[in-house]
Amino acid sequence: MNMIICKYLKKEKLPLMITIIGSMGSGKTTLTRIIHDYCFQDFKWYDLKDIDCIERIARRMKSPNNKYYLVFDDFSYKLLGRRRQEQEKLNKIFRVRHLLNSDEIVLVFVVHYLRSLAVFLRSAQVRILTSISEPEILMYSRDYLFTTSALWDYLHYYTKNSNRYIILMHGLRSGEHIIDVTIKMKEEDEGKEKKIDLKQTT
Repeated sequence: MNMIICKYLKKEKLPLMITIIGSMGSGKTTLTRIIHDYCFQDFKWYDLKDIDCIERIARRMKSPNNKYYLVFDDFSYKLLGRRRQEQEKLNKIFRVRHLLNSDEIVLVFVVHYLRSLAVFLRSAQVRILTSISEPEILMYSRDYLFTTSALWDYLHYYTKNSNRYIILMHGLRSGEHIIDVTIKMKEEDEGKEKKIDLKQTT
């Protein structure tokens, strides 16, 4: 199924970095699976837990078409520390692309809190919110992750449609969008998606 979210993600250049931010239980891991299964299904999935061993793990990775979907789940606070230690971890992540000898890589970082993000994660090509509260609006807008108007619109739709799966997505090339990605999980080939009107701010 050609979901709306896929249309926007396909506008971004590979290798692609996606940061998914949200509270616990807001569907971050589910969204990670949806993006893979509907947008990058021909990319081989790898869960990566240990940054310190990432180079050794990358050398063992094999994909028939040299396409990789690398997921760093529950990534909160794993990059924080002294600047030198943080830089060493970043260098290891960036070297994966060369170890795999491929540009067709999607890196997905799943985090709980904005303040746990290293600076480079805040500058990911695609940033996605799976939950929002009013106190968070100032924080997200102050760090230039999303526009203030989009955050207020998202809060409105998110609270009004508590039984739906509403996300806010900001793409470097695709712009800002509020998207309903509610999926009927019991039927693999069925789903429903809806784009909600939002002033485009790039």
